[in-house]
Amino acid sequence: MKSKSIIITGAGGNIGSKLVSHMVSNTNRRIIQLDRRASRARDVIEADLRNQNEGWAQYFHEADTVIHLAANPSPDASWPELVGDNVDALLNVLEAARRGVVKRVIFASSLHAAVGYEGELKLISTDLPARPISFYGASKALGERLGHRYALKYGIAVLCLRIGWVPPTNQAPPDNRRPLMLQHRWLSDADLCQAFTLALDVAPVEYGIANVTSLVEGSPWSLAEAKALLGYIPHSEHAPGTPNLFRRASQRLRNLVRPEKLN
Repeated sequence: MKSKSIIITGAGGNIGSKLVSHMVSNTNRRIIQLDRRASRARDVIEADLRNQNEGWAQYFHEADTVIHLAANPSPDASWPELVGDNVDALLNVLEAARRGVVKRVIFASSLHAAVGYEGELKLISTDLPARPISFYGASKALGERLGHRYALKYGIAVLCLRIGWVPPTNQAPPDNRRPLMLQHRWLSDADLCQAFTLALDVAPVEYGIANVTSLVEGSPWSLAEAKALLGYIPHSEHAPGTPNLFRRASQRLRNLVRPEKLN
């Protein structure tokens, strides 16, 4: 019988390193770390997921769950810069999961798959059609559809978590000088790790999509699906403030037009 091991791709990235650190301390499962760059100090195995080969695919025969984080994370990337890392790599991972009889794939999607609704809807739920406005968002929306296909055809449970904004240094709520839409997407490290931990053990589902952010006042991103699917309840809270940009601009304008003092 296959042991309960977890593969984490993109283990050396911002989210991957945080998740590995959390799981090493909070689970007795074996963690198999894959990344494009190996690291003996961190037990990271080199794997170029853009190319299917047994060098890294062999590890999928040892695991029952895959957390797929590896991707080009730039919202400004062009399609040629994204297709290998965000599409080909995902297809190769899904195929390796099928061949390795992996039971569950947790795909790190992004709010960018539906960010086109921002400013238009008061509540953005995952039952709405995807609406990306960048090639990066489109790659994540396509990834969700590929996951759905593998779930239906091969019976792999696929959970797509639309991850919010996770700053590299993320121990406190974000600076209120950040754009309001970005603050609305904020996801703390604690809530990030909670969501993926819940996704590991939630009762089997065929397929599901959930937004994952912390509890941000005024945010349009619905967490109802994450609660229903995962039992997710964010622990971190944030009340965004109004950025000071307009106030500073107004003050500068007043200074420019202020009449000279009379002698």
